[in-house]
Amino acid sequence: MLSPAEIRWIYQYYLARSPEDGLRIGEHSSPRALAQELYKSTEAQGHESKKNALGEFCLWREGRIKIVVMSNCQAPEIARALASIADVSAYGFEVFRAKASKNPSHYYEMMETADILLLGQTTENWAPFDTASMKERYGSKVLTYTPVHFNGVHPDITYVGNYGQRVLSATGDYHSRIALSSFLSGLEVGPAAENFASLDFSRFGFERIYRDSETEYRRRDESVDVKMADWFLDEIKRRPLLYTFNHPNSDFIQKIAAKVCQLSDIIFELTSLVQLPTQLSSSVIWPIHKSWSNLIGLAYHTPDIFWSGNYAMDLNEFVWRSYQQYEKIDRDSLIKAVKDRKVPRLDDPAQFW
Repeated sequence: MLSPAEIRWIYQYYLARSPEDGLRIGEHSSPRALAQELYKSTEAQGHESKKNALGEFCLWREGRIKIVVMSNCQAPEIARALASIADVSAYGFEVFRAKASKNPSHYYEMMETADILLLGQTTENWAPFDTASMKERYGSKVLTYTPVHFNGVHPDITYVGNYGQRVLSATGDYHSRIALSSFLSGLEVGPAAENFASLDFSRFGFERIYRDSETEYRRRDESVDVKMADWFLDEIKRRPLLYTFNHPNSDFIQKIAAKVCQLSDIIFELTSLVQLPTQLSSSVIWPIHKSWSNLIGLAYHTPDIFWSGNYAMDLNEFVWRSYQQYEKIDRDSLIKAVKDRKVPRLDDPAQFW
């Protein structure tokens, strides 16, 4: 018989939406029969068989353990990794989309039909999807993890402006403290690019940023079920695990998924990272410059290339593109937008714009 849970997951997988009440459900004797019908439907073919909504990922397998992941942009990627290393059904979605939805019942229903619910730890600011409310509603099937946010190896990155009102740079929401401060100090593009190698990064507090990030990660990890701090803080010294301060790479994502499986007694097999795609790698990849890699004590650095979508920018082009963005903004408005982010001044890093 078709259970409501199977129906919902089949629809999410093949049509990326909730089912209409009673739509042809009674005509099918098994989940597979319904799946085949939906796959051949005009709607599915219009979606090129299946299309996940922005910020979501779903894979349905008949009769398997169902895992829902709700977090930030990492949620679809963790769900993708779970579906890659274990014989499970997995659905991941970004919490801010659920909170902003005019009809959040779909997300609730997917979570109610799940066997395991993995939550990125959230505060009451995300109510009704905050961790405390979710634990009260779903009880023992909830597992929590610390959403990855680690400035330590990308101490130059900052946001400008408040959430929902971000000032854009050459790499979207991510700005370089060095490029931004260089622009506000009136430096030309060439000297500004040279600052990435010539500045005294100890004066810019990059060592402190690493120590503070390490302390904060351990603090946040204390209260969650899926603890990753020890593994991450040991491995990040030896090899890259992040695209930006809040975008883990495939290796890190897979380790989170494996830990979830271990805690849930789910058999899994780690896969080659070549077989584990991530949408995050097609967004922004920020370099780890040799100068501050040496300062922080990493065993590696990367080429000074900034990836943003299809663009691969060297230092000069990245700075130039950043300047182009900043020149569109009234200077006083730009300074006002960066003050709350404490962007250090080039002439006196102890002072902020």
